[in-house]
Amino acid sequence: MRNIFEENGFSLLDSGHKDLEVYRKEDVLLVTLMKFKGDKKAFRQASNHLDSGLISELSDVFNTLAGDKDIFSVILTSSHKVAFSRGAKIEVLMGATTEQSRLFIEEAQKILLQIQRFTKPVIAAINGLTFGGGLELAMACDYRLSSDRENVVFGQPEALLGIIPGMGGTQNLPRLVGMEKAREIIMNARADINAQEAKECGLVDKIVPSEKLIEEAFLFAANRDLKKGFSIDLDKITVSESSIRDEIKNYMETLKIDIAQDQKVAPLAKALLSFLFEKTKDCTYLDGLRYEKEVFCRLQQTADCKEGIKALGEERPPVFQGK
Repeated sequence: MRNIFEENGFSLLDSGHKDLEVYRKEDVLLVTLMKFKGDKKAFRQASNHLDSGLISELSDVFNTLAGDKDIFSVILTSSHKVAFSRGAKIEVLMGATTEQSRLFIEEAQKILLQIQRFTKPVIAAINGLTFGGGLELAMACDYRLSSDRENVVFGQPEALLGIIPGMGGTQNLPRLVGMEKAREIIMNARADINAQEAKECGLVDKIVPSEKLIEEAFLFAANRDLKKGFSIDLDKITVSESSIRDEIKNYMETLKIDIAQDQKVAPLAKALLSFLFEKTKDCTYLDGLRYEKEVFCRLQQTADCKEGIKALGEERPPVFQGK
């Protein structure tokens, strides 16, 4: 039985990866996230969580494509009807040391930069839930097409867990929707943005009927007028990681947190998001990613983060202490 990609004229090129597959139609490549493809039960529940394995496979694919002069553009999509990607698995944070968290964020930011530096246009074709690192992956692409299905929902809910976006979200969301809207989404940990709101605020470039998503994505990707949409300087670094850590330490030593009852968003994460947005509003893109990484790693070791993760697992509201 042919799948939706083959029904739209794509031919499978590579089935050697565990969590993704690569298809081609004319000079357009399609990379589809397909985590748990070998387990039918897991397939139905799959959310294309970003872990080191999937990130490594994405990196390998884009490394291979970089030297292919016959490819004009790339579509990134999901084989699952429920989710494009829900981002990093929460297990990545549980029990991880600061250094382990830092290595994971560096790895995740590396694939984002690889897509952004890729010399050909990359189009995300979004067909389901797109949260956290999944949204950050989509934002690294040059363009985003969204299905009109009701299950297409966007969000950056990290602050509910006492952390912040760590895969470029604090830098790319303002670039696409403006700082005011980005702060509203991230600091309120929103996970309820439908396709229409995403289109209106600039997060999505085009909404198409769900049954025509792959067809429309191909027509969009094959347009000869299509250019790279990411034009930010991706090479300039002016601040050291150690100095950023000192800035965060000094900021937290003078920080006073007010705890409100029934507070859904971690107050410490919210405070450090304000610090982060202020520090990165005029800095280079790579400096912004460094600030984001260091704030993420600092928050990952807090009591609020541990409480946020525990509350999620126990399906109860978190009780944050601002510590």
